[in-house]
Amino acid sequence: MGRLVLCLLGMLPLVCQADNIRVAVPSSGLAFSVGELSEAGEAARQRIVTDASASGMTGCMAYCEVLQHVWGALQPVFQAQQEKQDLRLLVLRSPSIEALSFADGTIVISEDFIARAGLDQAQIAFVLAHEASHVLLQHESQTLTSMLAVLPSKAARTAQDIYTEMEYNYYALSDPVTFIFHQIEFEADEVALQLAAMAGFAPQLQLQFMGQRAKVSAETGMYSTHPRARDRLQRLQDQMPLAVRMFELGQR
Repeated sequence: MGRLVLCLLGMLPLVCQADNIRVAVPSSGLAFSVGELSEAGEAARQRIVTDASASGMTGCMAYCEVLQHVWGALQPVFQAQQEKQDLRLLVLRSPSIEALSFADGTIVISEDFIARAGLDQAQIAFVLAHEASHVLLQHESQTLTSMLAVLPSKAARTAQDIYTEMEYNYYALSDPVTFIFHQIEFEADEVALQLAAMAGFAPQLQLQFMGQRAKVSAETGMYSTHPRARDRLQRLQDQMPLAVRMFELGQR
C-alpha cells in the first residue's frame, strides 16, 4: 500500500501530517517545459497587470487580511506537493476577472469577484487551491501535449505555435478541446478540495461556492472551457469522504 493509503487508514500516525501528503502529482513525458509555457503566456499576464495598473485596480483593499490568512494556510500544503514550484498570489480589483493561473506559478484573484460571489474563507481557499492545482498538475502543458496528437505535424512547434493553431481551428476542434478542458477542470476541482481540506478548510464549506454556481449558472455552451457547475458539484460530492479524512488529519 502507498503512504497516502497507510496514512488514511491510520497505520502511520506519527508521520501522517496532512500538509505532507502529496495529492498533486504532475505528469511525466510532457512536451513543453514550464519555461516554454511561461514565455508563451507572458504577454497575456503582462496585459492583465498593465490593464489593472492603468485602472488603479492592483493590490488588495477590502480583503487583505482574509487573503493573507487563507494564502498563508495554503502555502505549506502547496509546497509539500512540489518544493521547487514557486506559487505567487496576485490580487486585483478588476470586474472582468474572477480567478486564473499561469504556468509560471502566478495565481490571480479579483476582490471584485470575491465581493460579487460573497465568498468566505473556505470558498476563497477552494478557488485559490483550484488555480494552484492547474499549476501543480501542469495542466497547461498537458493540454498542449494532447493537442500535438490532435493537430499532428512533422514540423517542430513551440507552445505559442500550438496556441495559434488551437485558436485558428477552434470550432473544428470543439469536441477534443472541450473534452480536454473539461477533464482538467474536474481534476483541478478534486485536487483543490483535498488541498484546501489539508490546509484546515472544511470541505462542506468549500462546496458552498460550487453549490451556489450550480443554482444560478445556465447550461454550458457547446464550446465552453468549463463543465456545468452541477456536474462539477456532483463529482466533488463524490470526493467528500476523502476530503473529510484529509481535513481530520489536518486538525491533529
